[in-house]
Amino acid sequence: MKMFMFIFVFILFCLCVPAFATFEAGQKAFIHGNYDKAFLQWRQAAEEGDLTAQRNIAHLYRWGKGVPQDLTQAAFWYYMAARGGLDTAQYNLGVMYLRGEGVPRILRIFRGQDFASTGKLFIFAGNEGIRI
Repeated sequence: MKMFMFIFVFILFCLCVPAFATFEAGQKAFIHGNYDKAFLQWRQAAEEGDLTAQRNIAHLYRWGKGVPQDLTQAAFWYYMAARGGLDTAQYNLGVMYLRGEGVPRILRIFRGQDFASTGKLFIFAGNEGIRI
């Protein structure tokens, strides 16, 4: 039984470490201004479900760093991270709604609720500790 638990924990660790390593490599590339590399590293982590990487991919699309500026893609990646509960992504998506950037005016998202009212996203973000 102990051997089974050891193998289980080892496999779990091996599955988690690559995503973390990918995120860290993206952080390092971003700090050094290598936005193309940061995008590639974070994209992999984002597709594996890393919420912070999803938010960072959204930032790159929103600012046009390492990729052509695409506000629709930025809103999509903020949405993915916001849906996972990342407060900063909820806030950024709310700002995009407020400004009408990359999002339709009325769109049903986020747990089936109607977010034509941007305030709901800010409430979610505020409940998570983001100061607005």
